[in-house]
Amino acid sequence: MSKEETPKPVNRMILVEVIQEQQAEPGGILVPKGYKDINPHSTARVVSVSPGCTIDVREGSEIVFETSVLEEVKTKGKVYSFVSENYVVCVL
Repeated sequence: MSKEETPKPVNRMILVEVIQEQQAEPGGILVPKGYKDINPHSTARVVSVSPGCTIDVREGSEIVFETSVLEEVKTKGKVYSFVSENYVVCVL
């Protein structure tokens, strides 16, 4: 994403790019077709931080956050992912 086309986060929000983890094939356990194991936490790379953010993260930092609170905003044909600083578990 170039700087000109990325939205500017506000209200202690962080614009992120979620890092997709490799899915391991289940071994020795039968699971229903279409089963998807949902990890309660995900990893993301920080794209932009709102000026009011109180935690020490910068562009390019990697964070771990609660997966269930990821906010996806669709605008102008693109999808942007935002996380509130309250749901950042740690900075890697």
